[in-house]
Amino acid sequence: MLIAAPPAFADGTVFRAKGCGDKVFVATENGYSLLTAGASGVAADGDRVVGNTDRYGFAQFYLPNSGRRFSASVDALRMTKTEVGTRIAADCRATGGERLTNGQVERAAGCGNKIFVNTNEGYAVLERATRRLCR
Repeated sequence: MLIAAPPAFADGTVFRAKGCGDKVFVATENGYSLLTAGASGVAADGDRVVGNTDRYGFAQFYLPNSGRRFSASVDALRMTKTEVGTRIAADCRATGGERLTNGQVERAAGCGNKIFVNTNEGYAVLERATRRLCR
């Protein structure tokens, strides 16, 4: 007689969700997974996640700490700590505030209050909020 076993789930713990919008990074026994939820703020850092975080596609998840359920798409899995760190740097704000980006001023002279900055993510156009104090 065969006994049917329930499907195996790869539960995990939220590694990073704060400041990541609809992205939730989950640590599992098989590495790190990236969940993209339907809304932001569905989970908090450190929450336990029950559900199959180790299979691509759309799934339902449960957070026993808060009793909440949410839907999300598993978009990446089995990532290393380095890989997940790179994704967090790209997708999330810094823990102390806004995400930081470095760049070089390409053009400011003759542009009035506008400053054009070339960054790795493209050009940013900054505008001075006050009158120019330097001459």
